[in-house]
Amino acid sequence: MVDERERTVGRSFRIKERWMKVLRDEAKREGITVNSLMNRILEDYGLFHRYYARYSVVTMTQSTLRRMVELCPEKDLREIAKKGGIENFKDIARTLGFEFTHENLIFFITKVCGKYVKWFNVEHYLRKGMEVFHMRHHMGKKWSLYIAEVMSAIFKYSYGKRANIDIIEGGLTVEVSQPNTL
Repeated sequence: MVDERERTVGRSFRIKERWMKVLRDEAKREGITVNSLMNRILEDYGLFHRYYARYSVVTMTQSTLRRMVELCPEKDLREIAKKGGIENFKDIARTLGFEFTHENLIFFITKVCGKYVKWFNVEHYLRKGMEVFHMRHHMGKKWSLYIAEVMSAIFKYSYGKRANIDIIEGGLTVEVSQPNTL
C-alpha cells in the first residue's frame, strides 16, 4: 500500500511551539530527523488513524484484555474469533477502500493487526514456497488461540484454503502457500 520510493514535496506548516518540542524530543529519542518522524506520523495517519473512529475501536490495556480473554471459555472465544475476525477484516478492508488482494492481506496482518491495533509483533517472510507470519505477544495461550481462529477465517475467506498454524503460549506461526501457488 505504501511505495517507499514516492516523490517527496516541500511544504511549510505552522506548528504550535509545544508540539514542535514534542517532535524534536521524540525524533532525538528515536535517533531520527524531525522530517522522518513527521513522514511516519503522516503515513500512520493516512493508513490507519484517520479511519480509527470508523472502526468503532475500543482501547484498553493489554492486562485488562488478557484477563477478559482468560475468563472466556475456549469454545466461546473460538466462536467470537471466527465470526468477528472475518467481519472485522471485511469492514476494515471496505473502510480503507482496498480489494481483497494478497498484498492487502499482508498489509492487514502486519500493519493493521500488528502495528496499529497491537495484537502482536509480527515477522513476515517467505520460506520454501510458503508465506510465513510469526506473531509474538504477551497475552497467553488463549490469545494465541483467538488469533489463530481469526487468521484461519481470513485465509479461508481470502483464498478458500486452510493455513497451517502452530500455536505456542506467547504466539503462533501461520503458513500459507505463496500467492503464485494459491
